[in-house]
Amino acid sequence: MLPYILRRLALLVVVLVGMSAITFALTHIVPGDPARLLAGPHARQEQVDALARLYGLDRPLPEQYWIYLTGLLRGDLGMSLTTRRPVLDDLLQYLPATAELAFAALALTVLLGIPLGVLAALRHGRATDHAVRFLAVAGVSLPAFWLGLGLQIIFFQQLSLLPIGGRLGSLDAPPARVTGAYLVDALLAADTATFAAAAGHLVLPAITLAAGSLAVVTRMMRASVLETLDADYVRTARAKGLSERVVLGRHVLKNALIPTITVLGLQAGTLLAGAVLVEAVFSWPGIGLYTVRAISNLDYAAVMGVTLLVSAIYVLANLLVDLAYVVLDPRIAEQGTMRT
Repeated sequence: MLPYILRRLALLVVVLVGMSAITFALTHIVPGDPARLLAGPHARQEQVDALARLYGLDRPLPEQYWIYLTGLLRGDLGMSLTTRRPVLDDLLQYLPATAELAFAALALTVLLGIPLGVLAALRHGRATDHAVRFLAVAGVSLPAFWLGLGLQIIFFQQLSLLPIGGRLGSLDAPPARVTGAYLVDALLAADTATFAAAAGHLVLPAITLAAGSLAVVTRMMRASVLETLDADYVRTARAKGLSERVVLGRHVLKNALIPTITVLGLQAGTLLAGAVLVEAVFSWPGIGLYTVRAISNLDYAAVMGVTLLVSAIYVLANLLVDLAYVVLDPRIAEQGTMRT
């Protein structure tokens, strides 16, 4: 097990270096002068040239990439042109908001997607199955920005039940920063009012972000349960006289979860990537909104920092998925068939 984990962590380094090269090339292909954008439209050329020298934008591209790569090995992600701060500091500031949103969306995906998939499989061909499949298709088909705007119109403008965006109201004071996640920090401070306000602001963005992943997990769980129900060991368990609850809990669900967990691991990274649109719609101050501003300002270092962060999360999520396989089916580790 340990050698496998070490190999995957070594692969993480290779992935990050490869992603840094691809992202560096793509960001520099985009036409535009970040120094001019930073200086402003009325700045003199001397001021633009001074900013280019300050941030190393006047150097050849191979030299710029080498400087960035050597800094990356030291944990230096460069300086943001937008905030004039180290990119690592920006990510540490904005990541907790995105992580809180992504975890809330992932919780909705797991708590609703798995039971709905099981329910649809057990009611195969009936009205419940058709309704769940329709909702799953709708969840995949609806664009996140359209769904978010629709929810804002219904629950904020029409019903006045939930806030339109942001992490807290204009009159609410954020809790003392410990983790950066308002729900966690409010609980640690025993501040129930702030916790309720933060939870209310989290509802609509989390639903919007979870819609696509929820649909994917529901369909995967439904298909996996249907396939497992036809397995020989399930028929054998029923022939032994085991109750339906025992058959489902001990034999069906445990084996049906294995492919679903694979999808959940991929969705963890997808939620972070999808947070860009959702955070823009709901004015959620996370790395998604930070990325939108960085792209608008041709902030190369910030865009690359976010890309590397999402890539690392993808690799780590897949590592956790592989470890979850062993928990669900120890034979995978014994036979040495874990994914490489």
